[in-house]
Amino acid sequence: MTAAWKVFYGYWPAGPEKKLGSPPAPSAFFAPDAELRDVLEAMPWIDKTRPQYELVHEFSDPFDPFDPLSEPKRHLADQPFELPEWTGEWVVRDIRSDMFVARGTRNELTATEQCIEEFIRGRLGMATKLEKLNRKTGAVASLTLRSWFAVEAEAETSSWKMTVEASSDNPIYFRTNANRLKLTTSWPTGEPGEKWEVVSSLMMPDGQRTLVARQTDWELWATVNEVLVDGTPMREMKQTEEDGKIRTDASLSGPLIVEREALDNGYQISWWSFPAEHNHTEPFPPLFSERASVAIPPALASKIHGNLMKIPWMKKAFFAGYDPRADMIVIVNRKGDPDPLELSSQLFYRLPVVHTTEVNEAAGGWYLATEKDEVGYIAKTNGTKRELFFEPTFTTASSGETAFLEITMDAVANESSAAKLNSSITAPLGQAVKIGGYRKADGVEVPIEATVRETKIFK
Repeated sequence: MTAAWKVFYGYWPAGPEKKLGSPPAPSAFFAPDAELRDVLEAMPWIDKTRPQYELVHEFSDPFDPFDPLSEPKRHLADQPFELPEWTGEWVVRDIRSDMFVARGTRNELTATEQCIEEFIRGRLGMATKLEKLNRKTGAVASLTLRSWFAVEAEAETSSWKMTVEASSDNPIYFRTNANRLKLTTSWPTGEPGEKWEVVSSLMMPDGQRTLVARQTDWELWATVNEVLVDGTPMREMKQTEEDGKIRTDASLSGPLIVEREALDNGYQISWWSFPAEHNHTEPFPPLFSERASVAIPPALASKIHGNLMKIPWMKKAFFAGYDPRADMIVIVNRKGDPDPLELSSQLFYRLPVVHTTEVNEAAGGWYLATEKDEVGYIAKTNGTKRELFFEPTFTTASSGETAFLEITMDAVANESSAAKLNSSITAPLGQAVKIGGYRKADGVEVPIEATVRETKIFK
């Protein structure tokens, strides 16, 4: 398998390179005028060790060892983690196309990608685009802004203002290809002194248009991309070539299952992301043995290369090994059999989610996406006076089936407040719950219903 990464040359530090008179092997990535350098010795895998950490769970509920509210704390271990040699075929840099090209198995290419990301991580930027949809006319206005990672930035026109802080999600276990957006935006309603304001903090998939807020007359959408210095989205920086075909590929390094491929005789191979320095995660036993290697069966020689470590507790799989260079677990088992790592993945991973609260159209059609326990609201103001307001705050129960919802809102009729509500309830996730109601002057009953959802960004 061959992979190529677009990397602006200014990212690459000076290091030992050797000019090549011809490509190391035929590849569609090499143009006739390619100017190639062998960079194998310049890659950071010449380092033999990396820091090792122990993750310790400090549980909020001592009687629930799998309490989802617990967060792991990192402690630097006494001994560094020793790394095996990289075993891929070759790595070259094409000066003319600003591309790195490497050949090897999937775990070897993942190790290469992580080396490249190590150099570009601090030089990436974030590109945020907001879109405001008029629900009556279908007209769409937009506002875009480039900014540094996790640095507050502002953009303003005569009719719109936004303040954003965008960053890629990089949790303690693994990279998820999701972005976090902290947002404050406002625009005039068209009436003297009036404006709409939206405040939110939420997670969203990289590059995916996501609904942030909604009211009867409008919708607010956001798209956040992690980008290279020339504006290329990070997720488009890599292409792969296999069997003569080139495709743009998402990062090999996450989330969870990197890829699953069918093999002969009813077997399948799965690649999982797991950082080596987090092998010791109390109170769980070590995932893999640091001193015992595992032999790669000849039938898998074309799929897996390198020095993989033994995973002692994974005995039912045909093959299971860990590549610390690639931070990757490789499992081969029969299709349809329970995947032992998939069954236990909740012990290791916390997938990012989108949290939303919405209200039925009859009561105003409110909708807001925000992270749990974070402040977020929609307000229609006139000077210092709030004419309409919607603020939901919720925490998901440990069962994962209900949410504790606190809500302050106006039920809307004819663009004004028909009723005000301030309440706290327990609501089943994904189901509309009646939280109140009122009777109009003509005797019509109007229910106020709220639906809370928690949706995993990655399935």
